[in-house]
Amino acid sequence: ATAYTFRRCPECGERNLVKEAWFVCDLCGADARYLDEAAAFAGALREAGAEKVYLAGRPLDGADLGADQFLHQGCNLLDLLEDAHSLLKGETP
Repeated sequence: ATAYTFRRCPECGERNLVKEAWFVCDLCGADARYLDEAAAFAGALREAGAEKVYLAGRPLDGADLGADQFLHQGCNLLDLLEDAHSLLKGETP
């Protein structure tokens, strides 16, 4: 049987549904913290097996935040969701 877990982000309080064996991550937080912590956190997620890391927010000029894609107003949300859905189905987007 597949296990589902509800988790709450300690920073923003957003609830997430997590299915056993899913490993697609979205980082959320304040821009100031992204500059200091996002790249290291994204790297740790990759080392733990994350196939793709999404960051909630716009890319910051000149900053390598370690994210594969950014989720923000004006982004191509359909492409981002199709990409994530393909990963969750075990396909290579």
